[in-house]
Amino acid sequence: MAKNIQTSNVCNSCGGMNDPLAESCIYCKKALPKIDSESFSNELLIEKTSEWISKSKLRYIKTGKVDANRQDIEIPNREIRAYADKYLTLLAYRAGKCPELNVIYKELKENFLSVKPTLFQNSTSIYLVVTLSFLVISMGILYLSTSAEPRAAKKALKATESLIQQGRLDEALRKSEEVFVPESYSDETSAEYDRIRNNIQTTIKDLKAEQDKQSSDE
Repeated sequence: MAKNIQTSNVCNSCGGMNDPLAESCIYCKKALPKIDSESFSNELLIEKTSEWISKSKLRYIKTGKVDANRQDIEIPNREIRAYADKYLTLLAYRAGKCPELNVIYKELKENFLSVKPTLFQNSTSIYLVVTLSFLVISMGILYLSTSAEPRAAKKALKATESLIQQGRLDEALRKSEEVFVPESYSDETSAEYDRIRNNIQTTIKDLKAEQDKQSSDE
């Protein structure tokens, strides 16, 4: 029987349209029903991965709606990148089953790694730019001392992705614990790898839960 493919997650409380992987409504913050990612077609998975990666350079996304305090409801960059992480993990897993997706997965992954968030999204103050430039220059030595490539974390991340593609989710979950950088690196680098690790682990756990459910249904 063909699965019902859901392209959005509709909130039962307010009717708001959310991303299929959203766990809580962006508008009313209520919990959302869980959608089985196995129901996503390859085309939808590629589309959503590309969508969030293309948006990951933005500091935030305006939804066009306001909350109860009349404040604009926005999706911050950390949440945008979290969606991109989760979709890339799902695509890596799917590529393990459909080898023809490997090229697309690798291309999207490279695109995501090359994206840097935009510093200013609206009008830019010359004063802020000059001040920021001065701070960057003055902190150059510190940056150079902490920007060495975190090889161990990158190696662990690559191994985790390989295990995901092979469907070895328990091993991937254990290996993902090694995706971290020591305190000697910059706070920004450490935070970036913490974000990647946490998002990958969340997605792996969701995939495991879906596998367990399918096994119990058989």
